[in-house]
Amino acid sequence: MEREEVGRVESTGDGVATISGLPGAMANELLEFPSGTLGIAFNLDEDAIGCIILGEADEIEEGDAVKQTGRILSVPVGDGYLGPVSYTHLTLAT
Repeated sequence: MEREEVGRVESTGDGVATISGLPGAMANELLEFPSGTLGIAFNLDEDAIGCIILGEADEIEEGDAVKQTGRILSVPVGDGYLGPVSYTHLTLAT
């Protein structure tokens, strides 16, 4: 049987939640709040984790449970993501 760690939201503000009780969390791990909103774990201290909330921060309250997903944030790259680049902020010399 796999053990699941569950943390608790200690505080929120400016799109960041402070979470306790997840000593096994990894840097950049996606964390899940009860509303289904995800967050990114960062600032891993011994007693608390800073978590950037990726969604509606108003839905997250002090005392809410937070679960680890085991997934690290990743961004796909490759030729399929290439496209035109706009340099509208540059002035060309004539």
